[in-house]
Amino acid sequence: MISLAQTIAQRIDQLAEDVSFGYDQLGLSKEQYQTAAKAPNRLQQKGIIRKISKGRFYPKQTLYICYKQM
Repeated sequence: MISLAQTIAQRIDQLAEDVSFGYDQLGLSKEQYQTAAKAPNRLQQKGIIRKISKGRFYPKQTLYICYKQM
């Protein structure tokens, strides 16, 4: 059985690289939100994604590309 954290990581991986995302794009039920809030925070701590505001995230490689083009 796949964990909720693994499911969230897979969904984030499937999102477009140049778009910020929130919990609503992860296709979670309301009951899963509390548990799901921890997964992006853990991915942020690992350096995989970046938090841009409360509940909004960006894939880290996208930020690198944006800064590189400036």
